[in-house]
Amino acid sequence: MLENNPQYLIKREANIFRALLTKTFSPIWLRTFHPSALCFTADTKKNQLRCVHEPIASTLGESFSTSMGEGDQKDGGEVVIMRSGAGHSLCYLKMDGVLYPPMPGYSSHLKRVQDFPCRKDDVWIFGYPKSGNHWLWEMVNMVLKNKPEFEKDIMERFLVDFEDLQSPDLTRDSQRVLVSHLPLQHAPRGVFQKEGVKVIYVLRNPKDAVVSAYNHLASVTDDFRRLSFSDFLGLFMDGNVYYGDWYEHVTSWYLRSQGNRNILIVKYEDMKRDLLKEVTRVAAFFKKPLDLDTAESIAHACTFTRMKSCKRECNEKWREDGLIHSVYRKGQVGDWRNWFSPEEDEEFNRRHKERMACCADLTIDFVLNE
Repeated sequence: MLENNPQYLIKREANIFRALLTKTFSPIWLRTFHPSALCFTADTKKNQLRCVHEPIASTLGESFSTSMGEGDQKDGGEVVIMRSGAGHSLCYLKMDGVLYPPMPGYSSHLKRVQDFPCRKDDVWIFGYPKSGNHWLWEMVNMVLKNKPEFEKDIMERFLVDFEDLQSPDLTRDSQRVLVSHLPLQHAPRGVFQKEGVKVIYVLRNPKDAVVSAYNHLASVTDDFRRLSFSDFLGLFMDGNVYYGDWYEHVTSWYLRSQGNRNILIVKYEDMKRDLLKEVTRVAAFFKKPLDLDTAESIAHACTFTRMKSCKRECNEKWREDGLIHSVYRKGQVGDWRNWFSPEEDEEFNRRHKERMACCADLTIDFVLNE
């Protein structure tokens, strides 16, 4: 197969990188942090990006560089280098204190996202990365259509964080189920200003979220592959990862939801514990009551194992668009116990208690009662 041919892969990556630098890329390449999107490094003195993957650079045949995030600095963004506990350097774009992938023009894109026009029938799903956005997106679409049928497309085409905001999917006339990992401060203003907009915030315990994020990023980028889990955990606990600090992300959205009938909090662990109950909650939130048979059928279709299996039909699209073969890993609650050392768990628990003091009524389940 072509995808197993090293020369084919190098040429393909070179073409992607060329597209990145000329800004003619389809943003779908970037939305799951494809290796090519992180295959460059920042020269902060010259404010330039350059290719650091030798086979790709050689295939490009010339010295490619581009101004690092043209317009980013005037839009409040800056290139920063973070070092892990083991001394590994990682390049980020810092925007209003939040870290993002260091992509050209990304802070300008974030500004445009904040001005994204919302409609009264829009449904938005927000959540920190690796918290169950894909899972919830499928379930919400089934509830709204009153059918236990999977979407034929992939969620990433509705992810405003990286998608072209003028794309056919984001500008279509029919009801939109839009997705974002953005923190509250960078969410589209219309989400809160346009009457009728519904928001579901999906929340997953941070221990499983960091394990999932590590495995995802390590599977697609050399930058993170060279980090040990302990190294990545240190970055996560300090908020030095993509989309910033988990606690700031979660608590700000949670506090915004209090007393707001247009924002629903859905927990990953609750979906694992009783999916039928969560399907019913979501339906009630949309004022779309489901009969028991339909609700049960949706819950059955949306079990993590079944969804991971059925959504294999999207693998070809993921491959064509340069994404990893699947965004679904284990879908377990408590897998963190296979990754955390006793010392790491103790320190994490200490910090967790301190950081969640502002939301004492919000319970976070790190394991399910068995």
